[in-house]
Amino acid sequence: MSFKHLLLVLVSKRIISSESKGHGYVWRLAQGLIRPVLDRKPYVFLQHGVLGLKQIDTIFRANGINHADLFITSSEFEKEIVKKYLGYADKNIVVTGLARWDEIKDRPTTTDKKEILIMPTWRNWLEEAEETAFLQSDYFTHYQQLIQSKELQALLTEKEVTLNFYLHPKFIHYSSLFQNESNAFIRVFSFGEEKVNQLITNSQALITDYSSVAWEYLYSNKPTIFFQFDLNRYLEEQGSYMNLRKDLFGPVAYDYSQLITHIRSLIKNDFQLPYSLEPMRERYFAYREGAHSERIFNAIIAYEKKEAWKKNMLQSLRRNPILRTLYYKLSQKKHTK
Repeated sequence: MSFKHLLLVLVSKRIISSESKGHGYVWRLAQGLIRPVLDRKPYVFLQHGVLGLKQIDTIFRANGINHADLFITSSEFEKEIVKKYLGYADKNIVVTGLARWDEIKDRPTTTDKKEILIMPTWRNWLEEAEETAFLQSDYFTHYQQLIQSKELQALLTEKEVTLNFYLHPKFIHYSSLFQNESNAFIRVFSFGEEKVNQLITNSQALITDYSSVAWEYLYSNKPTIFFQFDLNRYLEEQGSYMNLRKDLFGPVAYDYSQLITHIRSLIKNDFQLPYSLEPMRERYFAYREGAHSERIFNAIIAYEKKEAWKKNMLQSLRRNPILRTLYYKLSQKKHTK
């Protein structure tokens, strides 16, 4: 973090980010000289993925340290999650679609090959695990079995489909543990080795577990296979806002054999998203024609104008005893109804 970066953070009028305020500076402390300054700034939470698959209320709840003044959502479905589980009021939530989706529309592909991206999320119970413990985990065992599978290698080679495996940034220190035997159709990427946005754009389909990147594929009309070998533990340790056994927008595999079956079917159907999922796209995305960033910008301006009006009104009430009396009587009348 440079001095210029810190200076810009401190002099900014507002924070508009897809991460919490603490990500704005390198120390990410809840106390100290920087945090109180950040806490006084209006904060707009853009999100970096749709809510649903992973609970985050311990981090972004309305009465928590990372609370947002304006919470950006993609649909009424997601807005209800933010209200019910995170405790936000209607005035602090707007349905605009996510800003990152505008970039999806304009991002060109850089290959004419057929590709599948495997992009699992991290596990909170493995985040600081020692290497020995990680190697013995279901997480490592299942994904290592997959990328070393002779059966999968033969299928990909026959159909000329490339499988790209990209580990979550929180597991970057484990990336060297995942190895595949030399095969041109299975590639293992370390974090930063390839731009993840380009891998997403170039791929025709996704294999993930509980990652919010799945929503990006649904938005882009691309299919997803969910590989949930540790579902019971995930629900106990992390939790979800959706019924992961009923409400997912793609086939679910609970073991290696089921996953291979789904991959075969995916390739056979030429990576087409089933038309039966169209109602889900309508439910989960209020807007699909773009212009999400423009709607977000307009929502921020409208919110700030409203807040400025409230501030001016309160100042007027403090200065004018007649207005203060009228306001008090109107408030009392409203509460007695």
